[in-house]
Amino acid sequence: MKDKSKLTKLLHLVTATIESLDEDQIDQLASGKAKLTFASIARASEPSGVLPADYVEIREQLNQCKDREGARFVLSAMATRDALAAFARTLKVHVVKHDRREDIEAKIIEFVIGGKLRTEAIRSLNLKGSAARSTGQ
Repeated sequence: MKDKSKLTKLLHLVTATIESLDEDQIDQLASGKAKLTFASIARASEPSGVLPADYVEIREQLNQCKDREGARFVLSAMATRDALAAFARTLKVHVVKHDRREDIEAKIIEFVIGGKLRTEAIRSLNLKGSAARSTGQ
């Protein structure tokens, strides 16, 4: 029974991998021009949930920013695209390998600053004022 469970899990993984391919990649696999390979995934050396001190500091600086330009200045301090992508992942911002540095910055800024601005806009809505006018007519 245990081996059957492993086989089922393995088939699900293979199916998910194939479903994530685009049409060209599937055609290449079917024609024998490409192959699937096995690659072991190394575990991160840091325990999950623990952020490097730099990330905590950058997150605090971003939370203090009032506008997108200030956030862009804070993010410009990050040296590489890979460091920026790793930081985005700690914020649970979706980043793909084809994203340029500017795209990653935009996603982070929209997540942090845009979310803050939307929250402030919602809190500033005067719902009581519009209801009073509609009942008074």
